Amino acid sequence: MRKSLAESWSCWKLSRITELERTGWSADTWLSHCRPEGQNDIRRALRCKWESDEPARWLVWLMLNPSWAAEEHDDTTKRVTYYTMHWPEERFDGWIAVNLSPQVNPDGASFSSGTAGLAEAAKDDNLLDIAEAGAGAAKRVVAYGVSAIKSHRALVWSSIDALVRPVWCLGVNGKQQPYHPKRRAAIMTPSELADKVKVLPERVLGKRKRRI
Repeated sequence: MRKSLAESWSCWKLSRITELERTGWSADTWLSHCRPEGQNDIRRALRCKWESDEPARWLVWLMLNPSWAAEEHDDTTKRVTYYTMHWPEERFDGWIAVNLSPQVNPDGASFSSGTAGLAEAAKDDNLLDIAEAGAGAAKRVVAYGVSAIKSHRALVWSSIDALVRPVWCLGVNGKQQPYHPKRRAAIMTPSELADKVKVLPERVLGKRKRRI
């Protein structure tokens, strides 16, 4: 029987961020992941907090696909933490990351092949995880990058529908596709972040396709 995210999180583990690139910013955080038992190549979700108590306000991020990060930060989760802590005019206690695909693959270029190999049941379960995370969020951000729409339009649509609108982003390209947190070589300062964040435009996805 499928368990919800709330029933499946691993124990919290301390993961310190020290002197983040170019900012000198440091933080004590705790990470917790959710994986199906015995399946290390699947990560349903990852969460991070910096309060000692259970966070009340989550910022949920819809990303492309998981990396191996689970108990220690990688470059992307460091930026997600920094941006969540410095989100303009709002305070969050932590973030939860879900993905268009739960298949662990640190190479984003292999996203299409990894997604194609997922069983339909795994895709459906992933949409349920996205919906559960989104339902408990104070705010939702899409940051899966600008390339997913090219060959996975229906998957993007269904994932955003599950997340629930409105959704925010870190800015968009000329075709109105949302940027990934690592799109810029240099991390954004809080003032730059305030200039870039926006509600994802309704026209962002164009015409729907029936098949994922």
